[in-house]
Amino acid sequence: ATDASPTVWLKLDWNTSGRSMEYFWDPDTGQTLWTEPAAPDRISDLEAMPEQVATLAERVKALQVLLAEEQRRAEQEQRQQQLEEQLAASFSPGEPSASSSAEAAAPAEVAVGTGAATSSSFRGATSSFFGNSAFASATFHQIGR
Repeated sequence: ATDASPTVWLKLDWNTSGRSMEYFWDPDTGQTLWTEPAAPDRISDLEAMPEQVATLAERVKALQVLLAEEQRRAEQEQRQQQLEEQLAASFSPGEPSASSSAEAAAPAEVAVGTGAATSSSFRGATSSFFGNSAFASATFHQIGR
């Protein structure tokens, strides 16, 4: 028993003297058969190829859509996890209060201005804390030193 994959034969017509006769050609080896190949070999027909190519194109498009959706979902999950980690770190015990750690916070979390109020937004920080599509605005003011 061999592990070789089945041969794919191309079904063609031989026309001579007004008579048509089927034959099968292996494009990989150039071999020709005048009788239908036995299983597990496969037969491909030129007339069926446009339909097969169209089906393949539809499947490729569907895969592209699925891959794009999966990539967006994975990126969203990654952003969600990062926000949950940031939120957990900001509320962990033993951390300095927000008023004493405002300058040490990451610029994306709090921007310390020159006395003017700075506005920031938290979008969907965690599904358990804010909800899946929650939006909360926060205004930060510089606290005297």
